[in-house]
Amino acid sequence: MKRIAKIIPSSLLGLVMILLLASPAQLVFKIPESKLVGITPPEYEKFSVENWFSGSFQPAFTPCVDYHTGFHASLVRLNNQLAYTLFRISPIPDVVVGKEGYLYTPNFVNAYTGRDYIGEQAIADQVNKLKRINDFLTSAGKNFIVVFVPNKSRVYPEFLPDQAIKNRGISNYDMFVKQFQQHPEISFLDLNEYFIRIKDSTEYPLFPKYGIHWTTIACQTLVPDTLLSFILHALGKSYQPIKPLRVDYTESLKGSDYDLYELMNLISVQSGEAIPYPVFREDPDSSRYPYRILTIGDSFFWGIYGIYPWGSAFSGNDFWFYGERMYPISKYKDLSRDSVRLIGKEILRHQVLIFILAEVNLGGCMHFPDKAISWLGIEDATDLEANKRYNDLLKFYAASILQNPKWLAAVTKKAAVWGISVDDMINRDAAYMVEVAQNQKKIKVNQNLK
Repeated sequence: MKRIAKIIPSSLLGLVMILLLASPAQLVFKIPESKLVGITPPEYEKFSVENWFSGSFQPAFTPCVDYHTGFHASLVRLNNQLAYTLFRISPIPDVVVGKEGYLYTPNFVNAYTGRDYIGEQAIADQVNKLKRINDFLTSAGKNFIVVFVPNKSRVYPEFLPDQAIKNRGISNYDMFVKQFQQHPEISFLDLNEYFIRIKDSTEYPLFPKYGIHWTTIACQTLVPDTLLSFILHALGKSYQPIKPLRVDYTESLKGSDYDLYELMNLISVQSGEAIPYPVFREDPDSSRYPYRILTIGDSFFWGIYGIYPWGSAFSGNDFWFYGERMYPISKYKDLSRDSVRLIGKEILRHQVLIFILAEVNLGGCMHFPDKAISWLGIEDATDLEANKRYNDLLKFYAASILQNPKWLAAVTKKAAVWGISVDDMINRDAAYMVEVAQNQKKIKVNQNLK
């Protein structure tokens, strides 16, 4: 017993010494460790007497010390794993852990429960703008199609935490669908409703347990088939679904099928879900349908754009991400975002304009209706006044970014990642801030009307 009593303190002391020496050893010997996902290294703030005595240096320097501590990433993963395994909670605010291991994001949950509801009048205004765009394009012999992509929280609400869906109310989605029913002249495809209707009859999951977007196989087979069929029907043509050569099953998930799990930075890798991955024969005929298609949408369209069969279906196939970043880049590299009339002419060179967006973007509609009305030159006095307010806010936030060194540094780094100029990134971040501010105002107004 005495021997054991002596060994225990010595062992504990040895363990403490190992832990204390492990951190500097990792830095000295540069022992490799996997990097954290979604984490941007903090910037060192240049030391000066002013920022020392003002107190701004210390809080900016501390995160840098923490980040560069030996085995920082491994310790973060250990902490996150304990929180996830022992308490079944997400170690980060960007992920909600649901039942049976299903992962969600708070913004999509809030959209489903109606916490971001902007009110009936605000939505009626957006739909009226979409109707004006539709009427103009129809008169020009073009087709305009609005597509709502599915919300994982809405398609699989049975796996949401009970607390997350408490006090669920009317949502932006509910009211938009109701408004579109009053305007049958607008071609509207609701993939939310479609996914809910077929979810119990498909051979594979429509949404992965660990991802935010639809599964890869749904994105490359079911969704493009549905979109192509809908578009060609509007053009008076028929579409024959394209079947994959084969379907592969892998031991681990790929890409976006586990992006939420990866974002939590755990020690363990995802497992327990087998999702098939389709393999297609590349078709050399890139003009199966002689139409030029322009899609303006959000991240859900990334998995479709350029992927067979969508990528080889039309003679022209362009994608404007959030109406801002235009693809193919080589085609639009010289087209300035300020060239409003040239953008309008470019839109009219396409036979079909598709506006596709996720439920989380319904509040502001990615500012697309206002932009399109300006691009197409169909503004009225109300639009011009709204554009003036928007541009004033845009200038305010752009100036705020330039006057805030930390904000400007973050935007500069983001511009390098995106491969665009700092000025473009400032404008995009400013536009995002305007949209957030406008949506918050609409939500507040709607709450005051209750």
